[in-house]
Amino acid sequence: MTSNSLHPGRVRPHFGRDLTGLSQIIFNLNSFSAITPEQGAQTSVYLATSADVASVTGTYFQNKRPRRANAAAYDEAAQERLWGWSEALVSKWLVP
Repeated sequence: MTSNSLHPGRVRPHFGRDLTGLSQIIFNLNSFSAITPEQGAQTSVYLATSADVASVTGTYFQNKRPRRANAAAYDEAAQERLWGWSEALVSKWLVP
């Protein structure tokens, strides 16, 4: 089993299509350079199905390519805090 993370890109959402007036103009301008949801899903599908990355784990991807994540992602103290919070939340819900 592998675990990777990804950025889908700037995806154009389906919500907001019923806006009118200034809200619609702002929404359309903001969505102008965005990609379709299908395009945004390509990296997820690639990571789930491609033999090219079947043994790759712990890597951040964008546009089906490995990339360096934000510097905060490499902060080991933050990683340990997140792990601790996650354990506490999961045990709260799973342990009677």
